Amino acid sequence: MDSSSITIDESVKAIGPADRCDSCNAKAFYMVRFETGDLFFCRHHFVKFEDALMEKAYDIYDDQDYLEG
Repeated sequence: MDSSSITIDESVKAIGPADRCDSCNAKAFYMVRFETGDLFFCRHHFVKFEDALMEKAYDIYDDQDYLEG
């Protein structure tokens, strides 16, 4: 799947206050959806793996606006 077919869904609030990054257990701000399930990432780990995630994910929910508020 190429990155042009990925949808970044801003309308569905899918990340709760208890959701944690699957890499380091920090607060999750990204939910990446795959056919096999979802992964949650903090900003640091999302940016670190962004290229690979964009190639394989079919949906990404970005909740990083809460970082600035």
